[in-house]
Amino acid sequence: MIPVQGLNRFFFISMGLMILFVILVIRLFWVQVIEGTRYREIGQKQYQERFVVKANRGVIYDRSGVPLVTNQIQYSFGVDPYMTSPEEAPLIARRFSKVFGKSYSGYLAKIRQKTNFVWLERGVSPDQRDRLALQNFNSVVEVKEPTRLYRYNERAGQLLGFTNIDNKGISGLELFHDSHIRGRDGFVVMQRDGRGRRVPSPDYARQDPVNGKSVELTVDVVTQSIVDEELIQGVKSAGGTGGVAIFMVPQTGEIVAMSHYPPINPNRPEKIDMKDARLRAVTDVFEPGSTFKVVTAAAAYEYGIRRSSDWLNAENGTWLYKGEKVIDHERLGRITFKEAIIHSSNVGMAKTGLMLGEERFYKIARNFGFGMETGIDLPGEIAGTLKQPLEWSGISLPWMSFGYEVLVTPVQMLNAYAAVANRGRLMRPFVVRKITGPDGTVVLENRPSAIRQVISASTVDTLVPALSAVVSEGTAKLADIKPLSIAGKTGTAKKVSSTGQYEKSYMASFVGFFPAERPILAGIVILDSPSKGYYGGAVSAPIFGRIAQRIIGSSKWLDQTPVLLAAGADTLKGRRLVPDVKYKSVSSAQVLLADQGWDVELIGNGKWIIGQTPAADSLVDEDETLYLKTGTAESRSLPAVAGIPLREAVGKLQTHGYNVRVAGSGAVQRATPAKSDRKMVTLTGKSAPSPGGAQ
Repeated sequence: MIPVQGLNRFFFISMGLMILFVILVIRLFWVQVIEGTRYREIGQKQYQERFVVKANRGVIYDRSGVPLVTNQIQYSFGVDPYMTSPEEAPLIARRFSKVFGKSYSGYLAKIRQKTNFVWLERGVSPDQRDRLALQNFNSVVEVKEPTRLYRYNERAGQLLGFTNIDNKGISGLELFHDSHIRGRDGFVVMQRDGRGRRVPSPDYARQDPVNGKSVELTVDVVTQSIVDEELIQGVKSAGGTGGVAIFMVPQTGEIVAMSHYPPINPNRPEKIDMKDARLRAVTDVFEPGSTFKVVTAAAAYEYGIRRSSDWLNAENGTWLYKGEKVIDHERLGRITFKEAIIHSSNVGMAKTGLMLGEERFYKIARNFGFGMETGIDLPGEIAGTLKQPLEWSGISLPWMSFGYEVLVTPVQMLNAYAAVANRGRLMRPFVVRKITGPDGTVVLENRPSAIRQVISASTVDTLVPALSAVVSEGTAKLADIKPLSIAGKTGTAKKVSSTGQYEKSYMASFVGFFPAERPILAGIVILDSPSKGYYGGAVSAPIFGRIAQRIIGSSKWLDQTPVLLAAGADTLKGRRLVPDVKYKSVSSAQVLLADQGWDVELIGNGKWIIGQTPAADSLVDEDETLYLKTGTAESRSLPAVAGIPLREAVGKLQTHGYNVRVAGSGAVQRATPAKSDRKMVTLTGKSAPSPGGAQ
């Protein structure tokens, strides 16, 4: 018989166990059913992680299929602070500090943040990754990330643009077509193994990335290189602060080169000043000066107001109109209208503008595309300023007739001359030929698009000979490259400040096309604030001429045009023009000639070229060897400049490697080499001209 006391003890123990069992069942039900989803998510987070798999951006090609922008792999490293032990954190911080030369305490503070993930370094090179040697640190996450590789560094830097640390386009074409180029990222779920390492699991969801679409440009990398090099050299020689050069096919609107100075290197975005990254070709405006006279001349011919042989009075260089002086850069008297174009007479153009009247002048200027966007496929284009006649003052028309009171972009100015080269038809300029998906599907294609017929073909036939004479005998002689025929116009205008006031510095330009009779390319060269001569004919025209010469000297365009020279294309088959390297340094001459594929033999051990055979501008066989005679700076003969206009002399001497100081104006009376520096020459002329003149 069990004692009563024992039964009571058994009862209470049993009841206690039953209560504990009920509590345990309730707790299990709560954990597994009520809170099951939350605890499963917590558990999954401890051994599962979702990682983004970056898509490759689309490749950017030039017009011939040459890759300009591709992708490369860089690495990024981060940590999960909750998975990093107190002992491991200082070791990781010390390793990163040693490799990257940054603060140890900074890395340690990042690792100790109360968050699930923090980046330690991004954009790490393969060499830096190997030096980190992080195999023993399981809490460190390594992510492979595609980044952009700009294969030609500074070539077309502003045009191509660049991306940020997240590989998103932030300027240029990378920005404008980012939605096409960037692709779509994927993801993969990783799980931790028994040692804490992350491995992919086939049991978890994943999504493969979709790479971006490829872009084919109208740009030609060979032509782009030529334009880049000559613009850089030209701006430096002229002491300018900046520059823009653009070349396009006038019949189609295709941009084949677009250069900016100073250049930028998209491979080093951390060193780029964003003000240098802007596409000044479409975002910046300037008063064009005499290049705008093409509007006045075209309108005068179109409406029959003037003929080339018509006489006009240029007032000996100064004309007073409504109390304001119109000033020419030289004293011209009774001249023909064609001579007014050739010698860039402000007086002649002002009088012609008044004969046209407001309505006709405005109509032609508007039809050339001024005061409106060109529609080019680049970010940030602005329309410039062409006020309506109701907004004009009493002197606006004559001043606009020679390029003042008008604001234009470089691409607008070029497109107007391209219309002349295209028999009067204005085209929409474009940079992208087509965009193609990873499967080869064309998703966007640009074709030549005509905007309007601005002037008649008969007007073009009258205007082009005058523009050709500007180069052969007028203000743009330094662009003359025999036997190539170039047509164009120089321009010099004071810069306008943000307050609308004129500054003391100038914008110097040349716009033109070649060959004049059957053009294949039109181009513009603009220099910002040149300090060693500011006339467009002295500093911009020579750059244009050298670019044209090098383009013709390359075989790139010979196969694409029926007539290149006035002499005819047959003259050039298997032959090319000899560049002028006399008076250049040996090193710069070698770089120039090697770039054009010439075989060269040096005669002597001097540092300067004092003679060359065959002579410059000769037509020779493609395999001809150039013999260059070298000597010292003292042995160089100073080019003959006495008696020619100062602006011509400055350009001629700069072309031959001299630095130039100018005293006075007009024709050169004497040229004096400096005793301490044989590369420095002082040109002495007459009294300085009024800054109101433009050419």
